Amino acid sequence: MRWFLLFLPCIELFTVIWLFEQIGLFTTLAYSFVTLFLGLAIVHAQGMEIVARLRSAQGQVILGQLLGAELAVGLAGFLLMMPGLLTDTLALLLLIPPLRRRLGALARVLFSAGQRGSAARPGTRGSSARRGSGASAERPVETIEGEFQRLADD
Repeated sequence: MRWFLLFLPCIELFTVIWLFEQIGLFTTLAYSFVTLFLGLAIVHAQGMEIVARLRSAQGQVILGQLLGAELAVGLAGFLLMMPGLLTDTLALLLLIPPLRRRLGALARVLFSAGQRGSAARPGTRGSSARRGSGASAERPVETIEGEFQRLADD
């Protein structure tokens, strides 16, 4: 996944150059600006809908509802704001409700498998033994209380 995110800007640059060669400069710029403003409109609309839903919840936790379609459509808006054909294709896939549900189910399966795998191996980033303390699972954390005084180096 890291490699994909590392090379995504390069891939997108190549797709924009390819698009420029196929349809010309002004059409490519027009396409980029149209998808930018479409993405901004989607993100704005989804943000307002999420704020309205949070206001109507009145303190209730609705995180499960927010992790559904609203975030997927918001992510599609952000992907549309990036110039390039790959992110625009992914955004369009997220905007189709049946595909969005399938991709969401796939993401939940992958996320839960990744969480189980990292929690089962001690010493990995997701391991509960290392979270926050920085200590390994073999050595218990011991707190030593006391006072100190900083001495100047001569």
